[in-house]
Amino acid sequence: MIGGIGARLRLGFGALLFVLAIVLTAPLVALGWTQLARNVMARTMSSGLWLLRMHVTITGTNHLLAARPCVAIGNQQSLLCYAVYAKLYRYIPDSAIVARLDGHWDLPLLTWYFSATDNFRVEPGNRAVTRAGMVSARKALIEDGRRVLIGPEGTRWKVPGELGPFKPGAFRLAIEAGVPIVPMVISPLLPRTSMSEWRFEHNDIELRVLEPVQTAGLTRENEADLIQECRARMQAALSEMAEQRGIRAIATTPIRRTA
Repeated sequence: MIGGIGARLRLGFGALLFVLAIVLTAPLVALGWTQLARNVMARTMSSGLWLLRMHVTITGTNHLLAARPCVAIGNQQSLLCYAVYAKLYRYIPDSAIVARLDGHWDLPLLTWYFSATDNFRVEPGNRAVTRAGMVSARKALIEDGRRVLIGPEGTRWKVPGELGPFKPGAFRLAIEAGVPIVPMVISPLLPRTSMSEWRFEHNDIELRVLEPVQTAGLTRENEADLIQECRARMQAALSEMAEQRGIRAIATTPIRRTA
């Protein structure tokens, strides 16, 4: 059965928690207590996962902890992936996010909150905003030694067990800053969890952090191979997790890297 009052109540209450967290922590941001606000927001988002019957296990955190600064990349299947990544935040409280805020997310309070908590906005079609966001992200890597998180697909890819095409921004940033890339993969949410169909069955989700991919000595000429290597590693992990859940796995591409 698709939908149901219970599913709608679960999602509605989760959304309410998110809105309340922004409203209640906005004064902390205004007072300069940015880190506290970020911690409260991350914990609120991740705690809402139980409402949607999602149990998240994180593996491979040592790969991320050992890489600082770095560019961390992860797949995006649904808005709920942000709550899954928020569960990882307690391990990397110094991290920043590079993301676009458009559509329903392009709201004055939300865009202010996002930037005021030391994250960086990009906007497809607006080169000035995107360039400023990427320049700030590069500064955060090189001068501040932070971890920067980016979704390489640039959008939510809803095919279970499959990654979408990767955009070059995250990889170009890592090459320019000379920092490693840490791939992360969230196991398939579908078919057990679907916002569009109001389906929230019990779902054991894995967030797997993979070994860093080094970029030292690489140039823009190596960008395409770097993208191919990272995507192949992530697809292999995603296919494995899909098979474990009885979902058809997508064929993986052999990993290669030119000298």
